[in-house]
Amino acid sequence: MTDPRKIALFGELLKESFPGDHVHDAEDFERDCWFYRVAVGSSSSQRHRVRVSAEFLDDNDEATIKTKFVTWRLADVIRGAGNRQVLIANGGPEVVGQKDRDPPMITTVSAHGLSRLRAFIREHEYCGELTSDVEAERVWMTCTCGAVISRVLEPVT
Repeated sequence: MTDPRKIALFGELLKESFPGDHVHDAEDFERDCWFYRVAVGSSSSQRHRVRVSAEFLDDNDEATIKTKFVTWRLADVIRGAGNRQVLIANGGPEVVGQKDRDPPMITTVSAHGLSRLRAFIREHEYCGELTSDVEAERVWMTCTCGAVISRVLEPVT
């Protein structure tokens, strides 16, 4: 079991790095990590998403966690990632979905598809973390509750 002091410490480091924003944390049992969401001020509008592996928290003492937060410039990495998820593991930070991606094609989702995606977000924004990506000719979203939605992209004409 991960030491709750280390979980709280990482949340405090995020709060210090993003003053005025609110930091939420939750355990992600499926991925064996802790999920932190940095929200704009006191709103529920998500600004940053951070996953910290349980292995990272278990393998490092509190002083080492603080040192790595600074030396890895995690606040800058998270800030630069925007709303893309940042994974913190023993090997360092990784912005999920950033590796060797092809340049994006100019595509769109139909008006009906877009309204379905918006409805999915509204329905699942409070039950867990939403993850999304564009792959080939589809856009998809998943929620940590297990719900999934996928829509076909259409070329912009």
